[in-house]
Amino acid sequence: MGEPTTSTFASIEEELGFWKEQAETHQQRADDAQGELQEFQQMSRDYEAELETELKQCETRNKELLSDNNRLRFELENLKEKFEAQHSEAFRQISTLEGELAETTAVKDHLQKYIRELEQSNDDLERAKRSV
Repeated sequence: MGEPTTSTFASIEEELGFWKEQAETHQQRADDAQGELQEFQQMSRDYEAELETELKQCETRNKELLSDNNRLRFELENLKEKFEAQHSEAFRQISTLEGELAETTAVKDHLQKYIRELEQSNDDLERAKRSV
């Protein structure tokens, strides 16, 4: 570090000068180290503040996303219920319409059979009339 291993000085003034120089050197290094420490501490505080701000933003965003998620789940459940209700109603209407179609088809078939019978009877009557 620049300190002599043996203390041999020609005079007290030389020794005093040497120790003053050593003290100034060590004081300068201490001042430099203190300055670096203060700069590091300030940078650490700034970085911590930045991280705190970022953390708050992330927490706020997370709360917003959780809120949106809950709202969307609720909407999904409502839509599922509406879908099930509409599906049930459509199924009921289809069943009713199928029943009505079956009835209408049966009536149509019965009427067609009745028309054929009437036409057959009419043909029989016309034949009988011609033969008379």
